[in-house]
Amino acid sequence: MHLALNFQRVDPSRGGAETYVADLCRQLTQAGHRVDLYAESWADDCLPPEVNIVPVAGTGRTKLERIHSFAKNSEQALSQAHHDCSVGFVNTWAHDVIIPKEAFTRAA
Repeated sequence: MHLALNFQRVDPSRGGAETYVADLCRQLTQAGHRVDLYAESWADDCLPPEVNIVPVAGTGRTKLERIHSFAKNSEQALSQAHHDCSVGFVNTWAHDVIIPKEAFTRAA
């Protein structure tokens, strides 16, 4: 299955959600899935080499502006690609599946 995951920053040293997304990428590729990660930034060596990283910008002067910009730019990038399923985390939209922040707290 060709999957799109969408999360602004993937850096396991920053916390639970970031670790969750990196671990999910690893598990999905090990299971034989094709994974495209749409992200603004990621830590070196936290993702398996099989993950295709699609850079998505998040711009603005405030944190809220950067979050909104990243979400809008993600929507545009995802609309130009084809995936069997797209999964968004926290502050994005236009996905087949959205995983809210509360899910990370229970998974930790």
